[in-house]
Amino acid sequence: MNDFTKNMAQALFNQDKINDLLRKELQQAVNDLLEAELTAFLGYDPYVVMLEFLLRRISSFLYMLLFGGFAGIGGVVQGLGTYQNYFTQTSSINIGWDGLSVALLGNSTAIGILIAYLLFSILIILYS
Repeated sequence: MNDFTKNMAQALFNQDKINDLLRKELQQAVNDLLEAELTAFLGYDPYVVMLEFLLRRISSFLYMLLFGGFAGIGGVVQGLGTYQNYFTQTSSINIGWDGLSVALLGNSTAIGILIAYLLFSILIILYS
């Protein structure tokens, strides 16, 4: 017999003991449930944390690979489509530096990059 059944058998003859025993067992069950739920919610399981870290690293690598490929395709279209051949490299060399400057000036936020892009495009049009 475990402790609960022993205490329940002893408390059958005393109503106050039954209430105290049930209150104590209910409190323990609620504490165990809350502990399990909070542990699962906050991520204290080391295997889950490791898996989440790996998935985040893999997904960020795949995003960089995908959008780097898009940037490469855009560069090829810029070089081949604008100048009609791939040997002429007059003004497309500065595109990467302009993009880096726009990203830094825009603080890598969507609205900041949009405003910085508009500023740079106006400056490039005015001074070229």
